[in-house]
Amino acid sequence: MSANLYESPETVGNAPERKSSLPKIAIRVVVGVGILGLLVALLLPASRGSREAARRMQCRNNLKQIALALQEYESTEIIYLMQVVRTR
Repeated sequence: MSANLYESPETVGNAPERKSSLPKIAIRVVVGVGILGLLVALLLPASRGSREAARRMQCRNNLKQIALALQEYESTEIIYLMQVVRTR
């Protein structure tokens, strides 16, 4: 009986036992999905916060544009809007 050079003497003539790797793969998939779910759960509040900050900045910018438009109107028309509102 010729021995394979890559086999140890204990395994010569013995067929290697095959174990099912399906449970290991299933566990790895479940762990991977769990890690991805955790990352998504951590990132969602951050994205909501950034959206809210963007909305606040846009609202502030709109108010600033209205104020600038009122100042421009008052300087070109030489009439103060608050005086017009009070006299009516």
